[in-house]
Amino acid sequence: DYVNRDSLVKIFLMQELAEIFTANKLKRGAPQIDTPECKLTIDENENCTDVKRRERGKAELIIEEFMLMANESAAKTARESNISRKKISVCLSKARPLNIFLPISLLRPTQKS
Repeated sequence: DYVNRDSLVKIFLMQELAEIFTANKLKRGAPQIDTPECKLTIDENENCTDVKRRERGKAELIIEEFMLMANESAAKTARESNISRKKISVCLSKARPLNIFLPISLLRPTQKS
């Protein structure tokens, strides 16, 4: 399979950025939660016939870090823009069914110094 050189460079850059995001989270004291995932085998009768541990690949870890950073950035923007709690609540209620969660601590008003 042919991979465009520019795309390959971007993928490695994304991996490097994801590693930076992770390091910054750890410096801030965020917990690193790594829960095992399972692969279920389902037969034609929709019965689970086997469960195996599934390792997440690097691509999934990169995507996860970028999703967390996007959520954090959205929450920070909402907080800094003084978006009303009602609008934030509506946003959160629409995001929850999509399994999108924002860190509540980022929604608190910042302390002005």
